[in-house]
Amino acid sequence: MNAEHEPVEGARPMPCCLCSQEEQNIKPQYFTFRWLTLLLSQEFLLPDVIRIWDTLFSDQDRFHFLILVCCAMLILIRDNLLAGDFTVNMRLLQHYPISDVHTILIKARDLQDHS
Repeated sequence: MNAEHEPVEGARPMPCCLCSQEEQNIKPQYFTFRWLTLLLSQEFLLPDVIRIWDTLFSDQDRFHFLILVCCAMLILIRDNLLAGDFTVNMRLLQHYPISDVHTILIKARDLQDHS
């Protein structure tokens, strides 16, 4: 195991969907660059983007919360990611399928409360 994959003391085990992405050579920069630089504005309809932005900008640690929103998005499509191959998963990540922003924000808040 190389140095970048050695476990860090106290770190949580890597979720299965991340292992699957690593095995398929799906790098986070393939999809997160757009998610983060455009603040998710390309992933959702405008009313949902405004809802996300309102939640982000009202949080004192808004950029950390943005990361948690992205993590919530991955968690919510975990089963699809585990079942898909490289092509299916890239399409899934670049055209996010869940339009229920409320569910995503609740999951992100749950991650924030438990971190």
